[in-house]
Amino acid sequence: MYVWVSACLGLVDLIVVCGNIFVLYLLASQPSLRSSTNSLVLSLTLSDLLLGLLILPFSIMQEHHGEWLYGEGFCRVWLSLDVFLSTASIYNLLAISVDRYMAVRQPIRYPIISSKKFVRQMIAAVWLAALVLSLSLLLVERKKDEGDRSCSPLQFPDPFILASASASFLLPAVLMIVLNLLIFQRVHTSRRSKSFYLKKGKKSGDSMRIHRGRANSHSESLTKANSRSDSMTQLDRKPSISRKKSIDSTKTITSDKTQRADSNGEMMSLIWGRGLAPSLRTELRVARTTSVVVAAFVICWFPFMTIYLLQAYSMCPFGGCVPQWLFTFTFWLGYANSALNPILYAAFSRDFRAAFRRVILHPHRPR
Repeated sequence: MYVWVSACLGLVDLIVVCGNIFVLYLLASQPSLRSSTNSLVLSLTLSDLLLGLLILPFSIMQEHHGEWLYGEGFCRVWLSLDVFLSTASIYNLLAISVDRYMAVRQPIRYPIISSKKFVRQMIAAVWLAALVLSLSLLLVERKKDEGDRSCSPLQFPDPFILASASASFLLPAVLMIVLNLLIFQRVHTSRRSKSFYLKKGKKSGDSMRIHRGRANSHSESLTKANSRSDSMTQLDRKPSISRKKSIDSTKTITSDKTQRADSNGEMMSLIWGRGLAPSLRTELRVARTTSVVVAAFVICWFPFMTIYLLQAYSMCPFGGCVPQWLFTFTFWLGYANSALNPILYAAFSRDFRAAFRRVILHPHRPR
């Protein structure tokens, strides 16, 4: 049983390491990926890679043997390093959301706001905040039952667990969700305003054409009235009048259908970006990518943080609190987020997909 569990956990660790190494190679070798946002992606990739190299192998060994084999001192260092790298990964995701919000909120000033100096300061703040949180763990005494030979974050006092979970997950998660909602709201507002001005321009153009058409028809009717002959009969004028009514009714029906199609397609165009201006399509594409990454983060980490707090305060709704297998599963589900990040960027980011194709299909082509 332990062999199969260890093999599955080892596969997750392999994906974390290989996926993030490949993203690092793309960021280092492809000039098209060198941007301020991708500097934050680089920081995220480094934190995920270090997590796969320094933390996950020892966690696998503990799950395989059923106990911690490396002593009390290294257990404290390992737990502190785990908090440091996991929090850095989460804070890097928050920094990417902040950067994307600024890009959508201030598209004109964004190149000035998001300078290299500002991005470096944001990356430094991410790692410094994660370091402070991890060092505080070394100052807290662990509570261990007699004969307990495990190394677990549950062995810290309950107030510290609540503070650590709030600082490393709850607050960043709430901020990321709010920022991504604001991003979509901004894109939706931009789409509606541009659509409004476009329709307004079309209506004013139509009214000008109608005005000109009425003036021309009026002058033509005066000319015809002056030059028409007595031989013209009422029967000759009826076909022209009926044709005019037919044309006007056709125009009205076509206009109504166009308006209905515009209203029905407005939401689909917002979701998929069809029919939008290039700047809006870019904003929407970036918003979708960031939202998918944030959604994956919440899905991966929320079960563990919930069980983490319930287990610490013994507030489980069933006997025996949380089973060990469930705690292990949710614990590694959080780790699996570090494996998903490279896959999600490769799947949803157009720039990363293009760089991936260049590296795989044309490795020797000049960049």
